[in-house]
Amino acid sequence: MEYPLLLEGYRRDRRKLLEFLLSAGLARSPLGNSIDLAGVDLDTISADYVLELIGSGGEFDPSEATRRYFDGLKYPIMKNSSSGNSFFFLSKPTYGCPPQRAAPHTGGEIAAKSTSNSIRKEEYLVDEDIGLSGNDSSIGVATIPESSQSIKDADTISLGLPALVTGLSDDDMRETAYEVLLASLVLGGEVHFLEEKKKEKKSRFLKGLMSKRDGLISQSQQENCYSDLLDTIRVQMEISETMHACIKQGFRLVGLRMTLEQIDIPFLLLELLSAICETDFPNERLHIQWRRRQANVLEELLMVSVNDDLNMQGTLKMFLSKLRSIKDQGLNVSGGFADILTIVKQYVSKLLRMPGKFGLQGESYFWTGSYHFNLKLYEKLLCSIFDILEDGQIIEEADEILGVLKLTWPILGIIQKIHDTLYAWVLFYQDKSIAFESVATLAVLCGVRFTDECKEIKYIGHMAGTLPESMLVHIFVEKSIQAAYRQAVSLSDSQSHVQLKHPLAILANELKLIAEKEHTLFNPVLRRLYPDSGRLAFILMHLLYGERLKPFLEEFSQLSENVKEVLTASNSLELCLVDKLYALYGNNMESFMINYLHPYQIKKFSGPLILQWIHAQHVSILQWTERAIEIEDWEPLSSQQRQAKSVVEVFRIVEETVDQFFSSNLPMDTIHLRSLLIGISQSLEVYVLHIVNQQVPKTTLFPSSPALTRYAESVNPFTRKKIYQPTTPEEKISIQLNNLTVRKLCVKLNTLYYVRDQLDNIEDAIKQSWALSLSGFTLLDCMSHTTNGQNVAAVYKSLSAQSESVDELFTVFDDVRRSAILASEKIFDFIGPRVIFWDVRESFLFSLYRGSVESARLEMFLPVIDQVLDCICDLIIDTLRDKVVLSICQAAMDGYIWVLLDGGPCRVFSERDVTLMQEDLAVLKDLFIANGQGLPCDTVEKEARLAQQILNLYTLKADTIIEMLMSASENVSCHPEPKTCTRCATDAETLLRVLCHKKDKSASNFLKLQYQLPKSSDYGDLDVKEPTSPVLSDILKRSTSFTWTQMGQRSFRMMRNKFQALE
Repeated sequence: MEYPLLLEGYRRDRRKLLEFLLSAGLARSPLGNSIDLAGVDLDTISADYVLELIGSGGEFDPSEATRRYFDGLKYPIMKNSSSGNSFFFLSKPTYGCPPQRAAPHTGGEIAAKSTSNSIRKEEYLVDEDIGLSGNDSSIGVATIPESSQSIKDADTISLGLPALVTGLSDDDMRETAYEVLLASLVLGGEVHFLEEKKKEKKSRFLKGLMSKRDGLISQSQQENCYSDLLDTIRVQMEISETMHACIKQGFRLVGLRMTLEQIDIPFLLLELLSAICETDFPNERLHIQWRRRQANVLEELLMVSVNDDLNMQGTLKMFLSKLRSIKDQGLNVSGGFADILTIVKQYVSKLLRMPGKFGLQGESYFWTGSYHFNLKLYEKLLCSIFDILEDGQIIEEADEILGVLKLTWPILGIIQKIHDTLYAWVLFYQDKSIAFESVATLAVLCGVRFTDECKEIKYIGHMAGTLPESMLVHIFVEKSIQAAYRQAVSLSDSQSHVQLKHPLAILANELKLIAEKEHTLFNPVLRRLYPDSGRLAFILMHLLYGERLKPFLEEFSQLSENVKEVLTASNSLELCLVDKLYALYGNNMESFMINYLHPYQIKKFSGPLILQWIHAQHVSILQWTERAIEIEDWEPLSSQQRQAKSVVEVFRIVEETVDQFFSSNLPMDTIHLRSLLIGISQSLEVYVLHIVNQQVPKTTLFPSSPALTRYAESVNPFTRKKIYQPTTPEEKISIQLNNLTVRKLCVKLNTLYYVRDQLDNIEDAIKQSWALSLSGFTLLDCMSHTTNGQNVAAVYKSLSAQSESVDELFTVFDDVRRSAILASEKIFDFIGPRVIFWDVRESFLFSLYRGSVESARLEMFLPVIDQVLDCICDLIIDTLRDKVVLSICQAAMDGYIWVLLDGGPCRVFSERDVTLMQEDLAVLKDLFIANGQGLPCDTVEKEARLAQQILNLYTLKADTIIEMLMSASENVSCHPEPKTCTRCATDAETLLRVLCHKKDKSASNFLKLQYQLPKSSDYGDLDVKEPTSPVLSDILKRSTSFTWTQMGQRSFRMMRNKFQALE
């Protein structure tokens, strides 16, 4: 779309927005009712004033709104462009914001260049308010055109008409053109006035009573047709009803004293100025604007005729200046409005009496003297056939409108040939493809006879064919592509310093734009005349760019940013050209590929460099991974994102590397993809391995078992007793255990799950990106293989098989997944014993049933375990929660069995105690079932089965257990080593330990005789001096202000009620 059309669209949208705001009740008039917009010119209403009025709720004052609008024109236009290509001149920096960048150095270039082409180029840098001399004191804004826009602007063709010297806007030309059309209709008798229509309707009605209705109906329909058609034209040309009524009223007076044959534009305007007064307009402002426009049009038409007469030129300028400034046109004083009109009319009459230049029938001076102005007016009239709401769409009444426009030919000096030319020009801008087809057909028809005189074909001659039409179009295409290429080369060289890019990269991008236009606009037409036109254009572009690219490919040695840009742009251009060829000719490309296409072989040059880049990225990712692990404190990222910060950083680097890998748009092979995947998997393997190396064996958590004893009452309380003290881990192991808190272990589990989850996302993203890139590279590879003589079908088959084998490369990620799963299983296996055998060992292992069962029931220590479970549930993600709780459940059952079998001399159980212990086991199971919200009941029962079986052994008589022991083993060591493997209720070691802790004399005598075990009374109570676990101490410190989860509150209330019922 041209800039004037775009500007008109903006103005139209602005009027509609202001009309909506003022008529929607958001603002009120001084009388308190809705605002009457009939006499308001929305083009001169300040939008800032309207917005401020709506915000403050004030009253709308049209005069104030107009004043604010014109006051705003006194200030410079400030442009804040995101592209950074706008600047302000330094001619008058006394107000407004400071410029964002310095003005460019122009020197004297603008003044020194006088050719029309130079002036057009400088128009991009100079605002229309700045003179070419640069001495104007006003401030303007200059904009450097974008590279892509430069090609578009360069393609815009001009009619070559002289420019308007008075600065008439597009709106001014459109309104003047409508006045000319209205004059031709009114003065030609095609449209009547309202008063005449009323009289005619009355007479028709009376005559209709006299049976003459048929003839009058046809006449009425014809007049109504012109009236409706004129209304359609008015809407299409965006003329307000107010202006239409004023001009029509003026023509009513003018029509009484002149005919259509006497009309010329200057004479017509002068008659309107004398016939229309200020009272005909709704307000003074509209009248002043209209009169100034008429004066500018008169100056545009009349000053051309006095270029050689300086005295007359000065006189006309003085009179026209007074015509703009005089307010009261009724003054009869010397130099008044009427006198000025009379003087100007005399000069116009003098010009009208001059003979025509070409001797045409009805020709007047202004046909040729102001031909450029007349043609531009007629162009505006022709544009009325296009729908203002849908660009390029012709309205249904187009033929009728064109018929009406012929009435303006005598005024504007239009003949049929001029009409055809301008009509074709308008169609060209609205639908360039249709216009181009007509021009191409005309060129071929006119140029076939001169085919032999054309220069010989320079490129790809065998494709031209033998027909004269084919040879001519071949030459057209070849010459046009060469010209477009030279223009793109010039542009790339000039824009290289501005965009800070290599010229070859810019050239490739510009050629892509040219190829796109060739494919969508020109080729669909040219291929009807010459089927190989598209093939010629795209192959020629490929050849021309290849000649310029070849020296560059032979020089570079590393993948710098400039090299990457050029290779990417070159590959993208080659892909674009081959894609266009494939779209046009499909598998038939094979024949001309071998003869004409010589691939750039970008893969050959970029392949080793891509591998070097991937290797460098591997080193970088590995360094970042190691650094992130070293500073990791294993705290959750947030309450919602419970993984560690380091893993997020590692995957961020991985994703950036993957994005850079595919955004290069360079041709890649599976070896590049494999190298990328190996680098990613190695970095993640290092991360997972670091987590695994931080773990310690869970056996270090288990306390040493006390000495086996037999039950015996103490006789002498003053006897010196032996003290059992559990062994402590080594200092190095203790430090590691302090870093393996339950909180950190939960974060590690979340992190390992995040690794597996994100790895799936990365794999899917890489597969999708590879599939997209492979679809383009397949065409380039196909071109490379076919130029070497291979068949297209065979190439596609091999490439398809290659794409299917890519899935095997992603098996390297399976190693990472397995490592993450094994690491998670190791932590699951460790976290339960960590909680039971380390964090709560004092309150559970060393205190439960200590001294007696009644005095140390499980209910005393269960809240501590419940708090730990609540803390874990708040830290672990939902997917892993059950597995962590299951690990704690297993460890709790193992700890309970440890109390039953390895509790030491201080723990002896009678048959009465077993009932209480079974109740405690049931409570422990309910803790993990959590009223159906925890682990499944079957799972908990399975884990508690061994503990239940051991409790059942305590209910048996000692003789029965002795018989089971004797049958299980004939030879049991007196001091068996502690075992951490899975126990069995019927093995000899378990039965022996049950006898040691059973409060029974026969069992004691048996152990004394058979195993010579010492008496339990010879040992004192446990001497536990180990510090409390950091996690447990932290939980206990916060127990008074601990925020319980809803599930934890329910489970603890359930257990408390059960304890109260048991009591």
